[in-house]
Amino acid sequence: MRARLVGALLAGALALGATPGLGDTARGLKAFKGGFHEVARKEFETSAAEGDKVAMYSLGVMQAQGVGGFERDMAKAAEWFTKSADLGFAEAQHALGRVYHGGGVGTRDVPKAVGWFEKAAANGNLESELALASIFYRGDGVEKDFERSAKHIRRAAEAGISTAQMHLGYIHRQGHGVEKAVDEAYYWLFLAMQNGLSEAASVISAIPEAELSTARRLELEGKANDFEPKVPAQK
Repeated sequence: MRARLVGALLAGALALGATPGLGDTARGLKAFKGGFHEVARKEFETSAAEGDKVAMYSLGVMQAQGVGGFERDMAKAAEWFTKSADLGFAEAQHALGRVYHGGGVGTRDVPKAVGWFEKAAANGNLESELALASIFYRGDGVEKDFERSAKHIRRAAEAGISTAQMHLGYIHRQGHGVEKAVDEAYYWLFLAMQNGLSEAASVISAIPEAELSTARRLELEGKANDFEPKVPAQK
């Protein structure tokens, strides 16, 4: 669990490498990506002291990874994430959600994880939308809430996330938190299939002609071909 968490946080840090105009932080990200961890740490520490939220998050990632002279310590990593998250950085907010959801600092605290995931989602983090959808759909540490789950999965689906599109199609087929509607189910499943999820094809093939005519399928496929993702700006 911890190894997967650290890997996800590391991927998030590397994804910031293209972020422009961050001064010392940009140099730190470049050094980090190149494996020069001690150099990266110095750059991040300089920027963090000046209040840079990306640098704070990056120091948390390094602490979680145990590189750059840091000992691996998720509790201290969480302190860095919290400093960054309190400044509104979505990646750090998502990281804290993962830490508390996975029990990275002791006992799992799903309500606290949900709180951070919701903040991250509000700031445009799609991974948090998926996490919230899963938590409420399965009742993972909270009461099951299909409608709340559907709200989050729809946002991710509309942003073009194929797994979310397939799940949205599935819940429209089943009526879990949304209207049971074969048209909507087919539309989202077809999009997921177009985006490379072969599993969606098997669900589509199980929809009988009596429920959805060939002509209507072609109409929905045309609509899907015009799909434009609504990708939120991440803070």
